[in-house]
This record gives sequence, C-alpha cells and structure tokens, in this order.
Amino acid sequence: MAIGGLAFSALCRDAKLKRKVTRVLMVSTPLLLCLFAWNRGEQAGEFAFLLPFLMLITFLNLRNTRFCDACGATQYSRGVSRPRHCSRCGASLS
Repeated sequence: MAIGGLAFSALCRDAKLKRKVTRVLMVSTPLLLCLFAWNRGEQAGEFAFLLPFLMLITFLNLRNTRFCDACGATQYSRGVSRPRHCSRCGASLS
C-alpha cells in the first residue's frame, strides 16, 4: 500500500485526483492498522493508548499536505505552518 501510494504521488500530475486519493489513503491506513491490531487480539487498553496518537498524526498529515494546481507537486510541511508556495514551480498554494 505504501509503495503504491508513493508511486501514485510521484507519477500523477493531477492535483485534484491526488487530493481525493491521498485523503482516502490517509484515513484508511490508520483504520487498517487498528483492524490489524484488533485481529491479533490486542487489549482495549492498548487501543485507548494508540488511538489518540493515530488521530493526531492523521489530522496533521491531512492539514499539512497540499498539492500545487500548476505542476501537481505534493507539498508537505513538517512544522506547524502550512506550505504557502510550491517548492517546485513557485506557484501560490491557495
């Protein structure tokens, strides 16, 4: 799943399609992780510890990932501010 997502992100230039697919992947991946852990018989206390971190990471990934409409590049900020300009072409990411 990760290799397919990386290949899609690198090869696709359609920013609108990338937004849709990336949102689905960013939400479904933590859910699959929880289902996998539940299937292995993990305790409810471990879920209670894991779930807030997964929700925070998912929220930050969704918030900080932007796509350039001009060139289709994926822009991701690891800090607290969102990217405002494309690092590849310099276009505004409004």
